[in-house]
Parts: sequence; C-alpha cells; structure tokens
Amino acid sequence: MAEVELKQVLGPGDEVATFTAADRDFILGHTGCRVSVRARGGGPRVLSVKGPVELVVSARQLALAVLRGWA
Repeated sequence: MAEVELKQVLGPGDEVATFTAADRDFILGHTGCRVSVRARGGGPRVLSVKGPVELVVSARQLALAVLRGWA
C-alpha cells in the first residue's frame, strides 16, 4: 500500500500585495509550502498557502511578513 503524504491548504485570506518569483522561492525554500495571492471572481485578492500540515501556519506567517515588507 502506498504511503499518503498529508497536505493542507490554508486560505484564502484578504491581501492586497503580491509575491515576486523570488518571494515564492524564498518561502518554499524555508517552509516547503507554496504560496499565492490572486483575485477570485472580482472579489478581494486572497492569500493561499499549500503544503505539509505541520508547516502551513509557519509558512502563512512568513508569507504575511514578506508581503508586508518585514522579511
């Protein structure tokens, strides 16, 4: 039987900024999670975080710090 790796998606959350490719690579390298900010159907831009369950909260915190210029 194949082992299943658990993943979690955290989001969306309202955000107005966006990531550069370097930002996404930085966050992926430090947390193993992928992040994105995008608009959905004319609504607000949203932050989504996808990755290992135990790391998504840390990745979200790092992503918010990057978006706000703190990291």
